[in-house]
Amino acid sequence: VLRLNKDIVDACYLYLKPKRKPRSVYDIHNELIFKGYVTFTPKDLLLELLDDQRFIADDHEDQEMLRVVRKKDLK
Repeated sequence: VLRLNKDIVDACYLYLKPKRKPRSVYDIHNELIFKGYVTFTPKDLLLELLDDQRFIADDHEDQEMLRVVRKKDLK
């Protein structure tokens, strides 16, 4: 059983970090489902990730696309 906690947020960061393109919160949620039963919704996950400074959300065709903060974003 996977509960929404710091370990899940860290796992999302490690999943997104090497990716060049943003991923939808649903894609990230589905990746977590492959690892076990999740006790949270994609919306819960989105809100938790947006509270973490390592993630950025971009609107793309009516859905939130998430990516990690890169050095170029800090300038």
